[in-house]
Amino acid sequence: AYHTSLYGVMEASRLPGHPVNEWVYSLLWGHGPWLYNFLSALCSVVCFLLFYGIAKHLKIKQIVLAALALVFTPVVYINSTCTIDYLWAMMFALAAFYALLTEQVLLSGIMLGLAVGCRINSGVLFIPFLCWLFYSNHKQVFLKQCLLFAAACGITACLCYLPIYLVYGHQFFSYSDQFPYPNWPKIIYKASIGVIGLPAVVLLVWLCVRQWLQTSLGKGSKALHALFFSLLLCQMISYLMLPQKSAYLMLLVPFGLLWLSFFLSEARFKLFCWIQMLSAFFMSINLTDSYRGAAYSPFSVKATIAGQEIFFDPLSGPMQNDY
Repeated sequence: AYHTSLYGVMEASRLPGHPVNEWVYSLLWGHGPWLYNFLSALCSVVCFLLFYGIAKHLKIKQIVLAALALVFTPVVYINSTCTIDYLWAMMFALAAFYALLTEQVLLSGIMLGLAVGCRINSGVLFIPFLCWLFYSNHKQVFLKQCLLFAAACGITACLCYLPIYLVYGHQFFSYSDQFPYPNWPKIIYKASIGVIGLPAVVLLVWLCVRQWLQTSLGKGSKALHALFFSLLLCQMISYLMLPQKSAYLMLLVPFGLLWLSFFLSEARFKLFCWIQMLSAFFMSINLTDSYRGAAYSPFSVKATIAGQEIFFDPLSGPMQNDY
C-alpha cells in the first residue's frame, strides 16, 4: 500500500494480487493499522446487513439469529479484525447474491466481479450463481440473464486486475505457497473445526443425521439446493488444491446457513445458530507448540496426532487461540 501510494504503480502484496482492497489501502496510507483493521470490521457489519436482507427475502426462520451466527462464526469473526481480504470478498459476494434475488442481474455480475477483485478465489461462486439463475427462470430468460451476468462479472474482474497485469504481465496469475502440503488430519481440521468451531461441528453432524432420518432433501427450493451443493463441490476442489487456511472456505458459511435454515427444523436451526455463535469462545483445539500454538488452561487435555502435540481446552476458543 505504501509503495503504490508513493509511486502510483500497483504493487501486489502477493500474487495474483487483491487489487480492490489493496487500491483502497493505498489511498488510505499513513493512518496506522487500526484503520485497515476497522475496514474489515466494517465489512463484517455490512455482511450482517446483507445477509439479513437475503434471509428476509428468502423468508427463512430466525433471521436476526442467523445473521448473528454468520458474523460470529469463528473463521468470520476472527478475520473481521485483520487487513486480509476475506471479509471484503464475502461482502461483495453477498451483495451479488442479494442483487440476484432482487433480479438485478447486471449489478450482481458487477458485485461478483468486485469480489473476485478482492480475492480471485471468489470466482467459485460463478457456477453456483448460474445454477440459481437456471432454476429460478425459464430457459429463454436464463440464457439472456446468463450472458448479461457473465459479461458484467468478467469485465469487472478484468478491469480490477488490469493494473496488476500491466505491472506483472501474464505471470500475475500465480500464488504464494510457503508451506508443504499438509497431512490429512490438518486438512480435515481446517475444513471443519477451523471454520465453525468444535461445538458447532459436533452439533451439526448430530442434527443433520437426525433430520436426514426424519425428512427428505426436498425442503427448500431446487435453486437453493443447486447453489449450495455446486458451491460445496467447487469450494472443496479449490480448497484441496492448497488446503493451508480455514478462511479459504469462508464463502461456504453464509450459503450453508441459508441451506440449513430450510433443511433443519426451526428449533434445531435456532439451537445451531446459538452454538455457532458460542463456538468462537469455547472448546478449542490447537498446537501446544510455544511458537505456532496457543496458551491453554490447566483444564486442557493433551494428545499427539500426526507427530504433533495438540490440546483440547474447554475454557478457551478459536478467538482466544488466534489472539
